[in-house]
Amino acid sequence: MARTPARAAALDRAGTTAVEFALVLPLLLMLLLGGLEMGRLIWFDSALGWAAERAARCATIDPARCREERAIREAAEAALSALGVPVSPGTAAIAFAPAPCGTLITLRLDYAPLVPAFAPLTPRLSASACALDQA
Repeated sequence: MARTPARAAALDRAGTTAVEFALVLPLLLMLLLGGLEMGRLIWFDSALGWAAERAARCATIDPARCREERAIREAAEAALSALGVPVSPGTAAIAFAPAPCGTLITLRLDYAPLVPAFAPLTPRLSASACALDQA
């Protein structure tokens, strides 16, 4: 039985690997980039907590230097910069509120993902620490 061109094309397996790779590649890239973004998000959240603790420590331990909110803000930004977290105007906010422990310092950071496709899914990070009031 002679092969017709249509039957020969249907039985030809050349190029199937390329087609399968083209179908799987977007899923693999999404998984890889999603894992990297998740790790970066956890790193930023941890750094934000550490910066809030450093700002509260500055306000508690060194009231001569960190008496004003501006100085406490600079201490928090310096802690974030030391960990490689980019802080630009408008992306980070700091709030002060009275609390039973003293003064509650809350840092908020707008997380900017490296992959723009993940932008709608990113949360606003927040961390708090308490600075003891000096009596």
